Amino acid sequence: MATAPLREPNPETWAGRQGRVTPVLEEVVRPGDAGSPEVNQYGGQRMVEDCTARLKEKGFPEESLHHENFFWAGPGPGQGFLSRAA
Repeated sequence: MATAPLREPNPETWAGRQGRVTPVLEEVVRPGDAGSPEVNQYGGQRMVEDCTARLKEKGFPEESLHHENFFWAGPGPGQGFLSRAA
């Protein structure tokens, strides 16, 4: 499963999720998901820290949480991406 909400998308070109990724976790992480093998997070440091804290609260062990920080240097606002390996 992967989810990629954009904080400030162009409504003419983006029909996907909008806003911060952390609230999306409440929607997409289900009971029992903490047994999934890996969680990979890609995004800004604050986003990764917020997501990591929420995932730990949901029972994900720290060793299953991985991240890579990045920021958007293009002509628009920052973007984050969260993916969970199947």
